[in-house]
Amino acid sequence: MIELEQMFDVFENTMSLHLRENLNPQVKHGNPGEWSLDPISDDILDRDYLESLTQTILEIADEEANAFIEDDQELVQVIQLHNYRIVITIPPFSDAYEITIVRPTIQKKLSEYNIPEKLLQRLEDRAEGILIAGAPGHGKSTFAAALTNFYADQQKIIKTIEKPRDLQLDDRITQFTTLPEDVEKLADVLLLMRPDYVIFDEIRKNLDFNVYTDMRLAGVGMVGVIHATQPIDAIQRFVTRIELGLIANVIDTVIFIFNGDVETVLSLKMLVKTPSGFNDQGLARPVIEVRNFLNRKPLYEMFSFGEQIVVIPLTGNEEFKRKRKKPKDNRSYRHSRKKQNLFDLPMKSKFTSEGNNLPILEIIETRKHLIVKVENGHEYEQIQLMIGPQIMLNAIIDPNGEIKLSRKKATTKRLERFLDRAESPLTVRRV
Repeated sequence: MIELEQMFDVFENTMSLHLRENLNPQVKHGNPGEWSLDPISDDILDRDYLESLTQTILEIADEEANAFIEDDQELVQVIQLHNYRIVITIPPFSDAYEITIVRPTIQKKLSEYNIPEKLLQRLEDRAEGILIAGAPGHGKSTFAAALTNFYADQQKIIKTIEKPRDLQLDDRITQFTTLPEDVEKLADVLLLMRPDYVIFDEIRKNLDFNVYTDMRLAGVGMVGVIHATQPIDAIQRFVTRIELGLIANVIDTVIFIFNGDVETVLSLKMLVKTPSGFNDQGLARPVIEVRNFLNRKPLYEMFSFGEQIVVIPLTGNEEFKRKRKKPKDNRSYRHSRKKQNLFDLPMKSKFTSEGNNLPILEIIETRKHLIVKVENGHEYEQIQLMIGPQIMLNAIIDPNGEIKLSRKKATTKRLERFLDRAESPLTVRRV
């Protein structure tokens, strides 16, 4: 593999090497958040060269102890060769023969990060449901490796779940890959080994979320690496997969990595309270409060409202307010059950918008949802869907100005039945 080493050494801090058929070889180099993609040769690669390189890689992976073939299929291979993660794709799975080789650019200790003493104390004493979030290439796995070694230095028993196994860890830590098509079986095995912490790199599929949740609820300290563009996105990816009431028990700390360093830290707490913006004390309910861990400032509230689970931003409220526009007209639209679900015929008999009501711009019926669209400027407002004087359901308008209702819900089915036969108009009334 001398040839690969030479390719990586053309630039300093080279993260990945990209070899594609009918293209010159290119490398991605730089620092987290400041990557640059540049060619390293004018030679155009042909398929014969890439096939020969693939054969060499597979032979080395078979012979060497510190090498694993993580996934070996007819049209794709994933190999972990020392500290190289190699992905080989072959047509027709990809449109051209391609080899992508990634290696870690840097290894860091936790002490090298800009971590406040308060956060370090939490990691030592309390944090056991940790998510390390961030965009690709910003240093999530590097931070996860540093945190793993930090726990190992505290005499903790650490295991990892990785596919591929590319975290740079020492021999104190056993790295596991998933069993074929059965990550839950691996979780059963790990529970028998009584680890203090399990590092899950990376959480992608529904089964991954289920395993993380099950092991955390079983009392194992969990550290999960997850892709997210904003810190709150990491939590929201769990919302659709587990019950809202379990989230604060599963996740207690979210560490967001940006440009290779810790940018934001969130903490979660379950409370019973009236959600912010609600005036009626009778609407108190379980609310997950998401705070900035360092300054304790509330950032978001998550709670169930009617058929929906909503995430309401609390910080910089002026940023989230929308200037309300006056209705252009009071027309509403015919509810059609045609396959294409077009609502293009204005009428006054079926939908109204008078007084405290909002104009209905459009109703869209998809296979999974019934969507009622209102005019812009009412995002996050609480509303009631009514037919005549009867309240059908409560909801909150989403950021797109839509009230999205799952057609699996009994309340939505009831609303559809009323729409079909009721003479009274459908209205959207502000609460």
